[in-house]
Amino acid sequence: MLLPWIDDLPRCLAEVARITRKDGMFAFATLGPDSLLELRQAWQSVDEDWHVNAFPDMHDIGDALARAGLRDPVLDVEYLTVTYRDGDALYPDPPIPG
Repeated sequence: MLLPWIDDLPRCLAEVARITRKDGMFAFATLGPDSLLELRQAWQSVDEDWHVNAFPDMHDIGDALARAGLRDPVLDVEYLTVTYRDGDALYPDPPIPG
């Protein structure tokens, strides 16, 4: 979940490519353009300001991986939805065990 917070993704991926063994693998999870959609929609009802980060599409990440020299990138999308009855129920939710 680090990639969305990297300011220079091409440079980061070039470094990943540099330190990865010849037949090594770089595995990651990230957020996509539909992430936090409900939060983005809720803010749109308040004002026109941008309150939620924009996350890159997996095709853009795949292209960046290939440009960095990482070969045969395989990306997959999985949608996970967690629903809470109200905001108060959200806060005591324990972290997902790793």
